[in-house]
Amino acid sequence: MKAVSRGVFAASIIVAIVVSCLATIGIYSHVYHPLPRTVTVPTTVTRTVTKTVTSTVLKTATTTVPATVTSTSRTTVTRTLLATKTVTSVSTVTATRIRTVTIGGVVVREIPVIYAHLFKLWNATKFIIAEDAEHQLFILVPRGSRAPSNATISAVVKGLGIKPRRIFVVRVPIERGVFLSTTEVALLYRVAKAMGNLSMLDTVVGVSYSQWWIPVIPQLLKSGRAKVVATYSGVNYEAILALKPDVVFMYTGFPAMEKALAKLESLGLKVAVDNEWLENSYLARFEWIKFIAAFYGPKALEKAIEIFNHVAEIHNELVLALRQYAEITGKHPTFLWFYPSLKWGIWAPKRGAYPIKYLESIGARYVLASYVPNGTGSTPINKELIAKVACKADVWIISGSPPYIDSIDDIAKVLGSWIYKCPAVENHRVYFYSPSYWQLGYAYTELVLKDLASIMYPSAPILRGYERTFFHHLWRKGVSISVAGVSITYEGFYKVIRDASGRKWIVVPFDLASYVPKSVAKSASGFIELPVKRIATDLEGLAAAYALGLSSRVALVATYNRSLVPPSLLEAVKSVESPSSVTYSELRKLGVSLVVASEPIARELEARVSGVAIVSLPSASSIATALDAIKVMGALLDLDYLAQSYVSYQQALLTSVRASTSLVPKASAVCIYITGRIVHVATNASIIAQLAEAAGARYLARARSPWETMSLSSFAKKFSSAQVLIVLYPRFANISSLERHYPQLATVAAIKSHRVIAGLGLYILFYALSEPGTLAKDLAACLHPSLYPHYTPRFFARLP
Repeated sequence: MKAVSRGVFAASIIVAIVVSCLATIGIYSHVYHPLPRTVTVPTTVTRTVTKTVTSTVLKTATTTVPATVTSTSRTTVTRTLLATKTVTSVSTVTATRIRTVTIGGVVVREIPVIYAHLFKLWNATKFIIAEDAEHQLFILVPRGSRAPSNATISAVVKGLGIKPRRIFVVRVPIERGVFLSTTEVALLYRVAKAMGNLSMLDTVVGVSYSQWWIPVIPQLLKSGRAKVVATYSGVNYEAILALKPDVVFMYTGFPAMEKALAKLESLGLKVAVDNEWLENSYLARFEWIKFIAAFYGPKALEKAIEIFNHVAEIHNELVLALRQYAEITGKHPTFLWFYPSLKWGIWAPKRGAYPIKYLESIGARYVLASYVPNGTGSTPINKELIAKVACKADVWIISGSPPYIDSIDDIAKVLGSWIYKCPAVENHRVYFYSPSYWQLGYAYTELVLKDLASIMYPSAPILRGYERTFFHHLWRKGVSISVAGVSITYEGFYKVIRDASGRKWIVVPFDLASYVPKSVAKSASGFIELPVKRIATDLEGLAAAYALGLSSRVALVATYNRSLVPPSLLEAVKSVESPSSVTYSELRKLGVSLVVASEPIARELEARVSGVAIVSLPSASSIATALDAIKVMGALLDLDYLAQSYVSYQQALLTSVRASTSLVPKASAVCIYITGRIVHVATNASIIAQLAEAAGARYLARARSPWETMSLSSFAKKFSSAQVLIVLYPRFANISSLERHYPQLATVAAIKSHRVIAGLGLYILFYALSEPGTLAKDLAACLHPSLYPHYTPRFFARLP
């Protein structure tokens, strides 16, 4: 959707452009507020396929493809670009027959354009031919190479059987470009970033927008090396002429835009028409990266093809995996995508709009599908229709962001207070996309795809650990909750979190920080900008991150005992046993922007580290506080719904276990681990003891502190009546071996009756913090095997 940011033309289209806050609804695109930020690109996975079409992309980005293949089943398109790429598609894919022709000694091969319909590319060995959306041909000749003669160009064009409106010869890479759309610059940025050459953006001398999140562009505008050459009222033709551009990139599709194209051409300028906004899928729109890259030479085009293949792989893997997930689980989330405005009315996507097609391809269902026309773009709808379907949707996605829509309350002003009773609102599943969506979001289309997928399927395995970049929760204003001594106040598009130490933190999308009221910002300790890339934490925080699938985001864990951290996680994160050794420079080197730790460690770090947000949590001394820590971590990372869902699942497990074991006799039990000749006994104040009680044990060790130490003989005397002994990190294979190692324990009833339950290492305490319901069920299965005859515990086992 090209744009309010592309809405730079006559006043006659201003109404349409303002309505384009509907953005992904399918007509326009828009961006707001500069805040450059780098985006991390995820990895890809190759999948199993049923049909294969193979094509070879040579180093010069040429391709030969077999005859036409049209398929509505899974199709794999395999390409080679210095390496083989595999793309699996579960949607209709049409690969037209690629001709290779030799004309006057020039070998011309069509470069595959798989999803887009409005441009074409050919490789003519010594130059590239690009056909834009207005059927203009650009002969792209590398600088320093000899341009083909007019006769050669005419012969090639005739041989290809095309009849262009105009033919331009352009030297590439271009050195001065005017870009009348943010999305064009976004595609150039993605290529430049991938090539490690952001100086390519120095070629941007004219734009149609003043606020940017794409690096380099704000500096170019500030220094005057780039100019804003178009506004909502029209194009400044004189300013464009003064810049002497090699090419002007623009779009068409409205009368005013066609007039602008004619005017620019009458001034003798070379104008390339990029109409990706008229394509009907995310991949088709993103495939225009090849068109833009072609103007920067063969290597840039080669990189663009590689990038596109990478994004297509991610798209197709998501579609395949999530469609299967929906079928297996029976979960087909329903959604409503719309834009509500008191001034402009209510708008929603048509059935064929590209976001709707994508969400339906992954198994989600559009509640307006039976009520809106087919086709692309958006359509006006009335309040009555919204009232009819809104409460049937599991998820709402709002096409807008501050300052136009600040909170759910702004939606209520348009629709009425009845919306507060809708499941999407009550379950906190209302989302909006933030301003950088039309810049960085367009550059990294695969992150947009993952964002939307994670909204629909927050618990899907393929999305485990994914933190959204461009889509965020929208809340009611002024709603506060208290979680384990931490208060969370929702303020629409941001949250205010007051931690256990009383400090106030503002959690906000990185491109909306400037919209937080100054009075709120002034009273806060600092900002936590979403998405958070790297975290430092302690054992409790690591357990909370692990529960949310985010342990890979943890760069450092501070703990006084490394043996409490699972070995697999120790391999992946830097760990320190002395929090006092952590320094600011170390955190910055690791890319840490957020520290989440229990109060003692947080205070210790706070004394030496500044410039990093340090959120303190109460120590996880119980099952309840451990689960609350997961909720707080979710709130800090805008994963509130996922956190609540996970906590609810663990609570449901605990409730189920308690209900099952309440009807059977309770054996007396105690949990220990042994170091040397010392026994460490977990008391009823420890989480592991609470889990044993939930699992149907009568716990014997009672004290205020979580652990007590004593000698082997003292333990045997004090707990000789214990009917069950739970041993963490036992270091022996069976009870006979235990008796040989520790003969003092032979008098304990559990040893005599062979009722010893062995746990993993000490790091089982970590899982007690992250999966208490699972551990309780494991213990219950060991204590009362008749209750769970077909269940295999993960963390505990009865010692033979």
